[in-house]
Amino acid sequence: MIPDTTMKQIFLSAIRIEVEKDDEQFPYSEGTGFIYSATTGENKTPALVTNWHVISNATKITFHFHQGAQRVPSLGEMCSVSIENPFNQPDSLKPVRHPDTDIDLAVLPIGWALNGLTERGYNPFTVMLDSSICPSPEAVEEIDPGETVTFIGFPDGLYDRKHNTPILRRGIAATPLSLDWCGRPQFLVDASVFPGSSGSPVFLVQNPPYRSGNQLIIGGAGRVFFLGVMTWVMDSPMHAEVEVARTPRVDIRQPIGLGIVQKWTTVEENIDEMCRILGITRSEIANISPDPDTVEMNG
Repeated sequence: MIPDTTMKQIFLSAIRIEVEKDDEQFPYSEGTGFIYSATTGENKTPALVTNWHVISNATKITFHFHQGAQRVPSLGEMCSVSIENPFNQPDSLKPVRHPDTDIDLAVLPIGWALNGLTERGYNPFTVMLDSSICPSPEAVEEIDPGETVTFIGFPDGLYDRKHNTPILRRGIAATPLSLDWCGRPQFLVDASVFPGSSGSPVFLVQNPPYRSGNQLIIGGAGRVFFLGVMTWVMDSPMHAEVEVARTPRVDIRQPIGLGIVQKWTTVEENIDEMCRILGITRSEIANISPDPDTVEMNG
């Protein structure tokens, strides 16, 4: 598959994350991440973005990338980077949580990993998002509630195991993007969101006709906005009057088809926090080069 359209490119932006944890009940989980450039222009400085709850308390994190050449992925051929005990590593390898701990987000410098894979003979293929596709305040006002949104990830750990490709899903904006849901930098989507989708990039892809100011755009290539990061599925308690191990009442959490999305602005804030902790500027993120003995790279 040649990524020669907008939809193909955003489809390939999702990165599968495997997490091992020191947890007897949930020792292994999977989630989604994506690469976001801290700077725009020719010299991009990549950072990996996901949800904090996906990687918190991890004893090992593995990121899987497609291989490719000349910006064309070889689907099914993968390379990966694993970090052992990431929270005991130097700051250059340690995931950075958003400074507001109520915002479920984390970023990690990843340029060193892409360079390291290349040095070992692999050709990691990535689609890098950046602020150039984030909506302006004017564009936000033009996005109506009920607009179709697209998110890409690995719901319930599902993916095409032959081609190692994610799953694209759609829903609608359930709350206005111009409003912060419950006073937080987030909005809701009405969509089928499941564990594993956490960390999925969320987009608005508009093909003509669409509204721009007072004009109706009929022709052209359309436009795409990066709206944020899928974070959580909302649910409600459901009570079952059945006897289970002599307990007459069982509480079951039932998904109600609403997902919480952290807005695009929180990604920028999280990158600023990472730079503050590392004592560097955004352009210097690309210079981070951790001890190669602390990571594992393979195909």
